Amino acid sequence: MIARESAGTIYTHAGPEIGVASTKAFTSQVIALLLFTLKLARLRTLSMVDGKAIIEEMQALPGKIQNILDRADEIEKIAEEFKNSQNFLYLGRGYSFPTALEGALKLKEISYIHAEGYPAAEMKHGPIALIDEKMPVVFITPHDSVFDKVVSNVQEVKAVAGICPGDVEPPRARRKRKGERRRNTKDTKETHDRKDTKVREWDRGAQIPDRDLRLPDERPRLRA
Repeated sequence: MIARESAGTIYTHAGPEIGVASTKAFTSQVIALLLFTLKLARLRTLSMVDGKAIIEEMQALPGKIQNILDRADEIEKIAEEFKNSQNFLYLGRGYSFPTALEGALKLKEISYIHAEGYPAAEMKHGPIALIDEKMPVVFITPHDSVFDKVVSNVQEVKAVAGICPGDVEPPRARRKRKGERRRNTKDTKETHDRKDTKVREWDRGAQIPDRDLRLPDERPRLRA
């Protein structure tokens, strides 16, 4: 009905959905939207050379996907390492954020494990408080314009003892950070005690500064 009423339609042609956790529906929609965007860009300012380069990259996608499928043994080892995890966090920046959402959705649908997708740029506003040694964090990190920022996010996760799939051993940064926090708390307490001692000495009249601290009515008046 919607197709009949619409002035124009774009069909994904993804075929029947055999399983609930269908990845072809998501990828087909992304490709369809990319083709639509490419058409609009060619009608405006995108050159034929740049448009052809995008098409060639799209045509190379099946080979890249097959390359990932050929690494099934590596992926199986990672799955074995994190099979007992109860929570996962997927992070991505920019165009990778929808991919992070899709990855978290697929993990929930297939493994019945709690997983959430979140923008990597907003990691400090909530998710970082939940990250510990028991919560793996999956980063979507293509080599694009924000790659360095995503790497910075990875380092932040490891700094709070989070684990990213592929790590050989769980980092000990959280325990180190807690030890530093205790030392900082001790130093702060000692500094506060020193300041409190100075205040008590001040109250006893020790080390009065050169300023006249008397009230205006107590100061001697100058005669003309």
